[in-house]
Amino acid sequence: MKKINKILFTVILLLLLIPITTTAKVKKYETLNLKETLAEENIELQYKNYKETDKQITIYMFRGNNCTYCRGFLEYLNSITEEYGEYFKLVSYEVWSCQNNAILYSEVAEFLEKENRGVPFIIIGDKVFQGYSEDDNPNILQAIKDLYNSKDRYDVFEEMEKAETAEYRKEFFQISTFSIIINTIITLIASLLIIKYTNNKNKELKIEIEKLTNIVTSNENLTIDKDKDKSKLKKENKIKKQKRNINQQ
Repeated sequence: MKKINKILFTVILLLLLIPITTTAKVKKYETLNLKETLAEENIELQYKNYKETDKQITIYMFRGNNCTYCRGFLEYLNSITEEYGEYFKLVSYEVWSCQNNAILYSEVAEFLEKENRGVPFIIIGDKVFQGYSEDDNPNILQAIKDLYNSKDRYDVFEEMEKAETAEYRKEFFQISTFSIIINTIITLIASLLIIKYTNNKNKELKIEIEKLTNIVTSNENLTIDKDKDKSKLKKENKIKKQKRNINQQ
């Protein structure tokens, strides 16, 4: 029983040291910028001085390699880089060969309340273009200008991150509350076991002290008895000596 109590006590202490946490899986996405995307589609960059800056707005594009409509959109962007290249940069996600990119595409489409109907899926601020045709060019250019000139630029990934943070905080609060309850219960059980364990140890210690006391008392009594015997023997010898002296006289 004592061995079982010790094992249980040790297990509970270990549980107290283990925090209840959640771990988020970090996914790796494969992205390309405008120059890299054009190169992958074998499209030559028309405006050689094009470069990315922090002032540019970001166009997000979910695409497939050798997708005709994706290529058409990229060729349009390439054609306006000299005049409007300072307005935008591109982040593209190839979804046909990268599973994580495909999963991200589904998550983004769901967040934007759009159907995942294939590629290209183009996001410019809060504007979404599903598919592509040359008829979309004026609207695409206007969306680029509007977002570039906007004081409050909408970014879908920033908005998704905010939503995920809010959801995480909600879940964390629920988990933390549950964790507090569980830890409180475990602490109470551990305290009771500690008290019981301490009481048992005190009883064992008390028994040992009593044994030692008895031994000491026994030794003291034995010493006293020996002293009494010595005193008695000494007295008897004295009496015998006195008798011998009397007889000699």
